[in-house]
Amino acid sequence: MNISTPFPVNTFLRGYNSDDVPARVNDIEQRFDYKFMPWQQWDRWINHPAFASRPMRLGPGEWHVADTLVIDTPGVTVIGDPASSIMKSTSSSDILTISADNVAIIGVQFVLDEPPISGAALNITGNDVIISNCFFNGRGVSKVINTNISDRLKIEHCYILGGTGDIIYVLDSDDVMIMNNRIINDRGGEAINLASTVKGAVATRCNHALVSGNHIGPTRISYNDNGSNNVGDPAVTNHAMLNNHAATFNAY
Repeated sequence: MNISTPFPVNTFLRGYNSDDVPARVNDIEQRFDYKFMPWQQWDRWINHPAFASRPMRLGPGEWHVADTLVIDTPGVTVIGDPASSIMKSTSSSDILTISADNVAIIGVQFVLDEPPISGAALNITGNDVIISNCFFNGRGVSKVINTNISDRLKIEHCYILGGTGDIIYVLDSDDVMIMNNRIINDRGGEAINLASTVKGAVATRCNHALVSGNHIGPTRISYNDNGSNNVGDPAVTNHAMLNNHAATFNAY
């Protein structure tokens, strides 16, 4: 689809209320050249070349998400303010699917607090994805963050309220880092579930995770512990699980 080029760098706009171009931000020092607002069309602008070379800065307000938003272009960084940049689910779909590599989501609030919602806040299948300093209210869902073959995924410094299932579900993903998060799950399920599709001696996925410094109690970290898929026993594993406050371990 042909879309117009955003205004040049030396053009300054404030409060530009149109879907033709993301609002221009006078923030050269921070290098946030364009601000994306709730009234604008996500699928039209997320793949724009402007956001491949500089961050997409989310403005204040709520995105009421009825259909899943998608990031399928590598190298996109989305930066918001957890107090004012809010993506709220209004349907049974995932809020955001990340299928591209080298994507970062920083400082965004995700709200899925009105059941029944069958989707997740994030559904990640890209590699080298970073989720940082985000707030998740997943009281109305089962899985809050759902991943499948997302190698070198990093989830850090997030505050996550969970629902009835696993808050962070990691499937068939190597070299994952889950660090320094506050995870609250008092409605069932696991705080973190590290899993692989194939178990036993033939398992080749879900290796070398680092799960450290999380406050997740009182709930569990679950893991497969068969063959090369052993991911949980702190004494005998190729993974590291360190200093997770109030955590218990569940092998299956």
